[in-house]
Amino acid sequence: MLGIGYSTMRDYALRFPELEEALKRGQKELVIELEDALFRKALGYEYEETQEHQEIRDGRVVATRRNITRKMAHPDTGALAFALKNQAPAKWADYAARKIGLDSEEQQIRIEKLKAETEHMRVVTNLKSGETGEEMARQQTAAIADMINSPEADRVLADFLGDNDE
Repeated sequence: MLGIGYSTMRDYALRFPELEEALKRGQKELVIELEDALFRKALGYEYEETQEHQEIRDGRVVATRRNITRKMAHPDTGALAFALKNQAPAKWADYAARKIGLDSEEQQIRIEKLKAETEHMRVVTNLKSGETGEEMARQQTAAIADMINSPEADRVLADFLGDNDE
C-alpha cells in the first residue's frame, strides 16, 4: 500500500517513536472495529439499503427517485460460535480441543460416533413426534453437550460409547 517493504517500515518505526505509536494506535482501533463487526454479525443488525432510479428523457436526467429499504442481517451462527468459544471457553470449547488423554485420531472417532448418534436421535424423535420432535432433538443434543462439558466427561463418554473397562 505504501510502496515500501516491511523491513523498511519496521526500520522507520524504530527510528521514529511517533510513527511506531501511531501504528500501534491504528492497530488497536482496527481490533475495536473488528470486535464490533463480529458482535454485530453474531447478534444480527438492521441496516438501510438505498437505491436510486433516474428518469432520463432526451439524454438528460429529469427526475431522480430514491428508495430506502430497511433490512435485517440475521445472526450468523459461525460468528456466534466463534464469540462463545472465545468468551466462554470452559462451556463452549470444541470437544476435540478438550484434553481427555486421548490421541487426536481417537478423539475424532469418538466425536464422529457421538455426532452420528445425536443425528439418529434427532431423526427418530422427529419421526415419532412430528413437529415437536425437532425441539425434543434440540433438548437431547443440549443434554449431550452438557454431559460433554461436565467434569465427568470421560466417564460419561466411555459409558455412552460402551468403552468402559470397569
